Amino acid sequence: MKKLYVFLTIAYVSILSFAMLRPGAAAGDGSGLKAVVDNCAHVPAYLILMVLLVKCFPKVSLRKGMICFVAVFLYGLLMEYLQSFVPNRYPSAIDAGSNGIGALIGWMLTFKKKTT
Repeated sequence: MKKLYVFLTIAYVSILSFAMLRPGAAAGDGSGLKAVVDNCAHVPAYLILMVLLVKCFPKVSLRKGMICFVAVFLYGLLMEYLQSFVPNRYPSAIDAGSNGIGALIGWMLTFKKKTT
C-alpha cells in the first residue's frame, strides 16, 4: 500500500508542478472573482499533497509529520519562486500563505486521524 501512496504522491507533484509552472494567460490586475478562486484553490491542492505525503509512511510521529509539513511548505515556496521565470506568471505571498494553510490543515487531519 505504501508503494501506491508513493506513486500517487509523485504523480500529484508532477501534475501540480505542471499546472503551476505553465505559462499563464495575459496578466490582469489580480483582482476580482478569478483571483479569489485562484487563491482558494491553493488550500485544497496543498492539503491533498500533505495527506498523500503523510500516507507514504506507515507510522506517522509528530516529528515525521513536521518534516512532511516543512517539505510541502518549502515545495510551495519553490513553486512560487519558479513562477517568477514563467511568462505571465508571478510569485505571490498570498499564494505561499494559502499553500502553507492547506499543508497545515492536511497535517492536522492526518495526524488526528492517525492518533485516534
